[in-house]
This record gives sequence, structure tokens and C-alpha cells, in this order.
Amino acid sequence: MPNDVFIYVSPAGKDWNPGTQTMPVQTLSKALSLVPLGYFEKCRIILAPGTYTEASPINMHLPNPVGPNAIDLAIVGEMRSVLSDRTCTATDTTNLVYTDASLALAPDAFVGATLYCVSGMNKEASRTIVSNTTTALTINKPWASPPTLGDVFQVQQPAVVINHVGIAIWGPGPFVGLQYLKIAYNGADSTKGLSAAFLVKFVAESVDMDLGGGVFALFHYCGINPGAELAGLFPGSAFSLLRQADWFIHGGVMSLTNRCQVPNSNNLVAKNLSISCADSCTLAPLSIFGNQTDITLTTCSSFNHTGIPGHPSVLRNSNGANTYLIKADKNSIVGGGNAGIQNIQLANSGGDAILLQGNSHGFIGSVSGAGNAGVGINCTHMSTARVNQGGGITSVTGTADTSVAGIAKQYPGGPPGLCIPFTNTDTLCRIET
Repeated sequence: MPNDVFIYVSPAGKDWNPGTQTMPVQTLSKALSLVPLGYFEKCRIILAPGTYTEASPINMHLPNPVGPNAIDLAIVGEMRSVLSDRTCTATDTTNLVYTDASLALAPDAFVGATLYCVSGMNKEASRTIVSNTTTALTINKPWASPPTLGDVFQVQQPAVVINHVGIAIWGPGPFVGLQYLKIAYNGADSTKGLSAAFLVKFVAESVDMDLGGGVFALFHYCGINPGAELAGLFPGSAFSLLRQADWFIHGGVMSLTNRCQVPNSNNLVAKNLSISCADSCTLAPLSIFGNQTDITLTTCSSFNHTGIPGHPSVLRNSNGANTYLIKADKNSIVGGGNAGIQNIQLANSGGDAILLQGNSHGFIGSVSGAGNAGVGINCTHMSTARVNQGGGITSVTGTADTSVAGIAKQYPGGPPGLCIPFTNTDTLCRIET
């Protein structure tokens, strides 16, 4: 029966080495080639801190773990602290962790970095930083206990950087675990980047995916899940239940095609990212925060967002050529059921904040935002928007609050976001409450 597999990689290694701890290989591509077709219990590729440059594309067919206790493949790095330990100087209950006023951070300098609790009630837990002022850090998910005076935190980033010109992973396969890595595409083809096909499920813990103008593409029943979920599925793994800093994806396109999923247990932070879902895909992350991020749904796909009350995700400014922030087309759905999308702010798009067309539906709850060059909610081509769903108040605005087949409507007086129902009988488009 095959044994556990540990393959070690170091910038100082040699690719003719066997990949042991004392004789590591030098490249990730060589390490992946050493993974046997079957293994028992676990398989780990462990990278020493440093920068790895993969000069040729990586094309990998996943191995099949064997045995009743088999754990899936994981590529593991280390984290490094990019600031000295910081001591909380204010008790906080709103997910802002305050450091000392003399710190003087550059605004948003640490978006996507990991905030790790060194000591206090949240010891060993982590979150992803979604924004920062000169003295405060905002994270993507509440701590189990509010930070208090004297709690100590670190700002961490991956100590392992993998520069590559394309990675393709093929299933049918199990989970692929990515832990403490920055994976940066530096090729010249915008249609290339990192891709996976046929039942591959990524899980991540503190992973920075810099697309470099390329694409992170998932095909045919693939998905991304949080590292904490892997720890729950496989308690023997190295992934920690307390660490919930998962994906920071930025600088290109994330594409889901043919029944791929991002489930609502996922923690995702986005920046300069266009997210595309086609052919019955589901995008429902627990958290999605994204400056210059937009979302496109086509052909029976859906986007749902529960979010955190009082702590909305912010999709601000569209990315690339798209003008809208969220578009649903060809029988797609924004929101789901009566709850609708909640706790999200849509602001400063080059066009409409939410565009529904092609017999699509929007269930819009606590959605706010202003400064959009188009309208807040635009329904056309037999589409419907139901506003103020799930107890939320819809107040996303633009040149007009809503538009139904080109007829602009403003929210009337009274509670913010209260909308008069309106139907255009010629085009079968409507706004409902």
C-alpha cells in the first residue's frame, strides 16, 4: 500500500533531487511530476519561503488518493509578518481592529493581506483585510469575540510566490488545497492563467491569486471552497478551523462555466476583477468585497450574497470594459427566494448598478449605493426586479433609481428605497415590492 507522500521544494533545490526535506527540488512543476498516481492518507507539496519562477506551462492530471482515510493533495507554503506585532488600542464590536495612531498606514495598503491574532480571545484565528485607513483595519468576517484592549495582531502575507505562465489542472479529481501562497500569472495571453476542469474543487487558506490580466477559469462542475471547510472534512489535514482568510483574487477575470460553484461558506475578497458565471453556475460567497469588480450571469446562473449586517461588501467601479456592476441575462437570477441579496453596496459604475435582461429576475434586499452613471436597477426584455426583499431596504441609485423598459422611476417619499410597483405591459418588464 502506498505511503504518505511529502515532496519538498526550495529555491535552492535542484530538480534532479528526489524531493526529500534534505534534498528538495527547485520547481513546482517538478514537484507535481513526483506525485504518484495513488497514495495513502495524505500528499503534501511543501514549499520553502521564496520566489519560484515556472518558465513553462504546468499541465497536471490529478492523482487519485487511495485508502479509507485518504486526504487530498495540498500545496503548502508559509506566511510572513509584514508589520511588527500590533496591540489593539480600542475595544471594537464592528469588525474594525484599531492599532496605535502613530502607525500611519497608507490607505488600503494591505487589502487582501491576512490579519492574524497572536494573543487574545481570538488567538490563532485570521481574517482577510478588505480595507484600511491610516490607523484601522477592516476585515471580511467578524471575529468570534470582539477585539479588546491589549489583543495582539499581525498583518501577514504569503512568504511563497509562484510566478507562472499558465497552470492547468485536470480531473476528475478530489480537492486541491492551497495554503499560504501567492500565485501570480505573468504570461502575455489574457485567455490563459490558472484553470481547472472536471470536478476539481479548490480549497484555500490565505491565498493571493494575482491574475496579472489573465483568467482563473473553472469548467465542468468545478468549484472553490474555503480552507476551513477542508479542515472540517478532513480533520487530519494541516488546515486550521480558526483561520478563515481564504481567497484574495484580483487583476483579471474569474470565469465559472457549466455548473461550477462558489458556495456560501466561501470567504472571497476581490479587487480589479470581472466575475463571469455561465451555464447554470452558482456564485454565493459568504463575503465578497471588491473595488473595481463586476459580476456577469448568463444562461440560468445565479448570484446570492448574504453578507454582514452593518458591514456591506462594496462593489465600487466596474472593471475593464464592463459598465454595470451586476448583470443577469438569459434566465439568470440575482438573489434567491424571498431573502434577496443583502448587505451589499453598488456604487460608481460606468453604467447601471444592476442590469436585468433576457427574462432574468432580481431579488433585491438591503442594497445601497450611489454615483452610478446609469440607473440603480434596470429591467428590460421580460425581466423582473423585486425590491426590499427579506426585510432589507433597497436604495441603490443612479441617474434614476429604477428603469423599466426605458421608463425611469424614482423612489417616492417615505422610507428610503420604498418603490411603487410598475409594469410595462408591452415588454413584460416590471418592478415589484
